[in-house]
Amino acid sequence: MRWRRLALPLVLVLALSCGSQAVTPRPSPLPSEPTVTPAASPAPSPSESPAAEWRTNLRQNAQAFQLNRPVALIDMTTGRQVDVVEPGQLTVAYDTSAGGLAYWMTEYSVSHGLPNGLLKDEVLASVNAAPASPTPYVLPPSLAGAEWTRLPTSSKVVALTFDAGGNDAGVTPILAALAAAGAPGTFFMTGRWVEVYPARARQIAVLYPVGNHTYDHPHLTALTDAQVQDEVAHAALLIASATGRDTRPLFRFPYGDSDSRTLADVHALGYGGIRWTVDTLGWEGRSNGQTADTVLQRVLAKLQPGEIVLMHVGAATDGTNLDADALPAVIREIRAQGYSLALVGDFV
Repeated sequence: MRWRRLALPLVLVLALSCGSQAVTPRPSPLPSEPTVTPAASPAPSPSESPAAEWRTNLRQNAQAFQLNRPVALIDMTTGRQVDVVEPGQLTVAYDTSAGGLAYWMTEYSVSHGLPNGLLKDEVLASVNAAPASPTPYVLPPSLAGAEWTRLPTSSKVVALTFDAGGNDAGVTPILAALAAAGAPGTFFMTGRWVEVYPARARQIAVLYPVGNHTYDHPHLTALTDAQVQDEVAHAALLIASATGRDTRPLFRFPYGDSDSRTLADVHALGYGGIRWTVDTLGWEGRSNGQTADTVLQRVLAKLQPGEIVLMHVGAATDGTNLDADALPAVIREIRAQGYSLALVGDFV
């Protein structure tokens, strides 16, 4: 597992080093993009995935910085408080990529997470502002059991949801369409997407709720319980670090691939499964026979109280961005049918 491969008992964050210069963060590439390995790093074997190659670029360091208030340490597997670090000088181990980003690769983190990939003075502000104790979280009863395929309501409402796991090509037009229409949306992010597009993640999270979509979008039913929990906890930490948002209790299984075992795994971490009523298939692109009109017609064909619409913020492999193109008409026609738009979280 990502953080358990490193022999570090605790992690706080990219430390404040006296007299050192902040390195401007650069985003890591998407798994589908080529990865350039720094010359000082060992080259990965041909069998390694881009994610594995990225991990080989980490180097381990230990430095000291000052805490101005107590900080609670949380076990990201169980969600329980395991220790409290009191104010004073503290030497901690942390991991940073050659690009100067802080990556959270061990089992522990500061309560609510600290920023990932931010400059050192920003990290200090967050350390100072960290709460003295963790916030308990219990899965809402409404999310216990089966995944939601629609909102639990008989009211004429529709929830627009957007998955962020590919590229960011649709973020600007989607946010513009939502803002122009005064429409709400819920965004499910992968941790990997947030690593590559931290500014985009923050831009979205300032305006709309965000949910957890795992770290790198695997088929969870093919993983062990520990691996499932690692995917979810790692993503939660990265999203919280970049946006300041706790993604609980909103979780979406990649590919909709779930079973009772994996659902129990995410329940144990405080999440309920949010599936969808209709997938617009905009992600397939025009080259696979989809258009902005097919996106609209699929949404309208499934229109019903509590409909959950699945769209994506990324462009298709052919470069088309059909969900973003169709969104203004989708919002307009849903409302024309007497429906209003709502957030998933409104019904939890």
